[in-house]
Order: sequence, then structure tokens, then C-alpha cells
Amino acid sequence: MKKILSILGTVSLTVTGTSNIIACRSDDRNNDKQEKENNDDIKTWNKLQVEAKNMFLNELKKEDMVYKINDSTLYGEVSNTNQSKNVNLTGTESNIITQVIENKLDKINNKIKTEYNNFYYNSEPIKIIQKTFTINYIDPKAYSIINNINVNAHNVKGIKIIYDLQFELTYKNITNNFNHKFNFIITTNKNFILDKISQLVDYIKTQINDFYDNQNNSKIKLDNLTEYNNLKGDIDIFDNTQNTKLVNKYNNDKFLSILKAKLAIKPEENNLKIDNNFLISENNNNEDIFNIWRDFKAKNQKVSTEKDILEENSLSKWLFNDNNLKNNGDDFVNFYYNENTIENELKINSFSINLNAISIFGLPLINKPLNNQINFYISKQSFKDIIKEFGNLIYNFFKYFDTKLNNDKTITLKVELNIYDKLKNNDKESQNNWFNSLIKQFKKNNNSLKNIDKFNFIFLTNDLIPIKEENNKKHFDNNLSMPNWHIKFTYGSSLFNKLYYIPLASTNNNSIFYIEIK
Repeated sequence: MKKILSILGTVSLTVTGTSNIIACRSDDRNNDKQEKENNDDIKTWNKLQVEAKNMFLNELKKEDMVYKINDSTLYGEVSNTNQSKNVNLTGTESNIITQVIENKLDKINNKIKTEYNNFYYNSEPIKIIQKTFTINYIDPKAYSIINNINVNAHNVKGIKIIYDLQFELTYKNITNNFNHKFNFIITTNKNFILDKISQLVDYIKTQINDFYDNQNNSKIKLDNLTEYNNLKGDIDIFDNTQNTKLVNKYNNDKFLSILKAKLAIKPEENNLKIDNNFLISENNNNEDIFNIWRDFKAKNQKVSTEKDILEENSLSKWLFNDNNLKNNGDDFVNFYYNENTIENELKINSFSINLNAISIFGLPLINKPLNNQINFYISKQSFKDIIKEFGNLIYNFFKYFDTKLNNDKTITLKVELNIYDKLKNNDKESQNNWFNSLIKQFKKNNNSLKNIDKFNFIFLTNDLIPIKEENNKKHFDNNLSMPNWHIKFTYGSSLFNKLYYIPLASTNNNSIFYIEIK
């Protein structure tokens, strides 16, 4: 296997608590080509995830999502006093919604298969793996909130059906699940409902334009988000699924309060709702971000080839003072990060608006094209702070194992006797097994370290390399017949962590990594 994504196809793979992955590498002579293919694959995967989500929204914009059924039994299932109910949808309502979704899914799958025809031969890119239905009462007040015209609820019946789907997206051997909610309306008077929705959409669009004309709302800065400051340890800001939720929470709270005031809805009332899919990520392939990752890749690339030695790499340049560990890992930032890479701030993500996420007195809006562009930025200092957190975890890992730099530029990690014996008796010894055990031991005994849950590793090789023992010292047997390998630390919650660092690798066919008893 040449590409890391076809490799990571064991992803659903072997992502465990420590996210350890055994993967294939091509020969180093093809290293540059492989790196390009890896980057292209990651871009393709990210692009595909965004496209898959947004294609549904774009396809459903072609539908009015309102259907006339005069005698639906569902009208009597909800009321002003019992406004919501989970149902097992059957009959005409189920047939209508299922047909719409399946037709759209067929179109989307065909489009993806046409664009990526090398990867989908006898399989579908997207399939539905779970679905639930909820019906909601539509309060007649929704019809008169703009134009004060009384509407007799007995003459116009309507309910909202929320179709909550979980999709599975597959690319090569990698899978990822994502959820979507779609709002359908069943009514006895389709034209009336469409007219009222049209009035609401025109009104809301004006409010949206006014709101996002203010740059403080269209240019969202990470440093201004209280929610992030409260939950830093739980959020991987470079994971677009997570930062989309964060930005939606921040944006929706602000816009909701303004919209309630405009519509004379009391702040404590829940008659106006904005779902957390109001802003849709559309920029997973942001070139600003990829330029940054390319710069970081250059910092790591040397150690993944046979030609380099540890001295030319990294650890000896920032981790050690002479042959001993420094007092902290602060120098990692200076080594890893180029001050000129970012001028003042970095765009992380961009968003478009999904009007269907807004409902007023239970009446959902229909998606119409909007030109508003909302961007999400991180400041230069906040970016450096994240790198510093990463460096601090790497430093503490090596500190925990009393790591020293030997005179021959090899690295020695020291472990307690009981740990050594436990590893020694493992009949499936390999670098991956050993390092996995070390990572688990470190995380278990250092769970108070900031963001330690984001700290993981990937072991890359094309085989399991046996370990030699000499004089109570273990080392990786890396002779001419053995494959190249490297150990990559990653920082983040996603499999495709954009921050990574390679401190240990095979070089010149000599082992550079020893483990011995303290």
C-alpha cells in the first residue's frame, strides 16, 4: 500500500484509546511522491466530507419540503399542549419522505462515483445506517407573526416532521458517520403554508443580512468565544466538525436574541429556534491551513528517511541541554513554529447559512440562496499556545521515562522493573506494542496534564519489527533486512490530526531508540 489513507483504511481501523495505528510505508525512494499522495488523499477525504453534507442541503433546496395530505392521522398526535412526539412513520407520510431522500441520495452517490470513479466500483459512497422521525406541532401564531392576520387552526392543519438521519461515508477503506436533520411539512393547505413561509424567509433574510453586515458577526475570532475558553480541553479546534459546533453555538445565541427582539418574542420563550446546523462548514480544504501544515511537514520529513541521523532531526535541538533533558518544553515552539508563517491570524473554517435550521412557532423555513460568508479565525498567539501545549506533552512524555541523549546520538528511555518485565514477557513484541504500552503508562499516570487526551501516536512501518534484548536493555532490531519505521506523535481528537511530530525513526539502519530498566 502506498497511500496513508488506504493504510488508514484499517481505521475504523485500529483507533483505540491511544489511537495507535500500524500502517504501510512505501520505499523511501518514493518518499516525496508518497508525501504528495498522502496530502492529496487527506484533502480529498476532507473535501468529500464537506461535499457529502452540503450536497444534501443543495439538493433539498430544489424541493419546497411541503406536502399536502388532507386526512393524515398525525394531525391529532400533537397539539399546543403536547407539541412533540417520536413516531414510527408509516403510510403516505413515510412514502413521500423516503422517496425524496432516496432520490436525492441516488443523485449524490452517482455524482460522487463519477468524480471519484477510481475508488467506487461495486459500492456506494454514502448509505443510511440509522433514521428516526419526530413530529412537531405548528402553532397558528407562526402564520400571523409578521402580518397580524388571525388564522383558524381548524381550517389549516399542519405538522413538522423531523427526519433525523445518520449517514455513513466511505472513501477507500475509511468510514465516517455524520448526522443530518431535515424538516418536512405535512399540511391541508400547501399554498397557504408556502405563502407564509415565503413571507417569513424574506423577513429573516433581511435580518440575517443586517446581522452579518457587522464584521464582528461575519468574522468570528476564536479568542472571543467564551465557550471555547471554558472547554479548551474538550475541543480540537482544527477538527471542522467540532469547530462548526462551537461557532454555531456562539453565532446562534447572538442571532437568536436579536431575532426574538425583532419579532417581539420574549427571551424566555422557546417559540423561535435555531438548530446547530444553521452554519454549514464549507471550507475543509482551506489553503491557508494547508500552507501551515506543509511547513510543519517539512520539520518532520527528515526523520522519515534513511539518510538522516538524530542530530540533524529534532530532539537534540530543543529537548536536551548537553545530554540531559531541559527543565521544560518551551523551546519546542521556537523549533517547530516559524514566526513568519502567520501574519496576525489564520482562517480555520468558512460557513454558509442553512435557513432550514430556523423554525418559528414550529414552522421551519425553506432554504433559499444566501450570499453571506462567515469566516472563523484563530490569532497567531492562540495558535502558538496550542503548539506550546503539544510541546509540553511531548516533553513530559520523555521526562516521565527519564530520557537521555547518548553520546552516539541514540535515545534511551528508562522504565520501572515491573513495566520492563511485563513488556519482556509479551510474546507479541514489536515496536508498536512496546510504544503503545509506554503511551498508555504515561497517560494513565499523568492524567492531570492539560489536554493529555489529545496526545496520541502513530507507528508507521510495513511490518512488525522484533525487539532485541541485551544486558537488560531493549532496542529495535533495525538491520539491513528490516523495514524503515517512524513514530509520530499527534495532537488532536481527529484521526487526521494536523499537528504531528516525529521524534523517533530508523536512520542509517541503526537503532536510535533504547529502553532500559531504571
